[in-house]
Amino acid sequence: MSIKDQGSVYSNLVDDIAIERTIKKGLIIRRLLLSGNQAQASEQRNQKIALLERDIESLMFERRVRQNLANNTMLDVLKIREVDVKQGGFRVVDDNLFL
Repeated sequence: MSIKDQGSVYSNLVDDIAIERTIKKGLIIRRLLLSGNQAQASEQRNQKIALLERDIESLMFERRVRQNLANNTMLDVLKIREVDVKQGGFRVVDDNLFL
């Protein structure tokens, strides 16, 4: 894998970790808001919860799309590699690229 490709993989991994951490923090904040005094449920609190839930859903959607794109790309790379190996035009130098 080229240095450029490795950089791209690492960049995507860092982005995914950041999105996951943000989702987790949003869920914690949501739980805190929901655990407030239920007898005094205010309209403002409910609006904040609804906005937070929309933001969390948006992040989760982005994460799913990114994962689907990454999976499709990896499948394409593996298919190309398989064809190259069958045609004898590709030699595996290091099969442990991610170790």
